[in-house]
Amino acid sequence: MPASQSDPHTLPASAKEVKDLDSFMLVMNKLTICVNTAISEGKSVSAANKKLINLAMEEIRRSTRNLNTAIASTTPSA
Repeated sequence: MPASQSDPHTLPASAKEVKDLDSFMLVMNKLTICVNTAISEGKSVSAANKKLINLAMEEIRRSTRNLNTAIASTTPSA
């Protein structure tokens, strides 16, 4: 799901937005919609959309790490 025709590799969300579970879920929703749209466009996945999918998947991995960090920082140590 390109944000604009001029820059098809702009993601709709960033791992930097993940601060808690709610923000994580919002970011995941935006990124998975982006991937789904990139896959569904046309009869085959274009090179530009493959790059967009790779960028989105890496952002999902970063988001998961950020959520783990946020949870760890709010969990009291024993």
